[in-house]
Amino acid sequence: MSVEVWGVAVMAPTQEAAAKAHCFGDCGKISMAGAINDDLTGGLFVCCQSTCPHEDRVFKDYGSTMSFGEHHTVHLRLLKEAPTNQRESA
Repeated sequence: MSVEVWGVAVMAPTQEAAAKAHCFGDCGKISMAGAINDDLTGGLFVCCQSTCPHEDRVFKDYGSTMSFGEHHTVHLRLLKEAPTNQRESA
């Protein structure tokens, strides 16, 4: 049986701000120790949460990896764009 994990492309330019705001910010459940090498996205960090309020869409069965002797099915999670704080400069 395979363990399901969600990969977040934290280094991809279109995902970096959202990952900082949510994965490392208000959620904080991302695993930096669980990095997955991926040439297309620049690398994925692992999220074990099956649901995410910041998720825009998911690419099921994006890939697979082995960790601690167990097969893991990796789904690519794309995040919604992070809100920007707009302040007028004085």
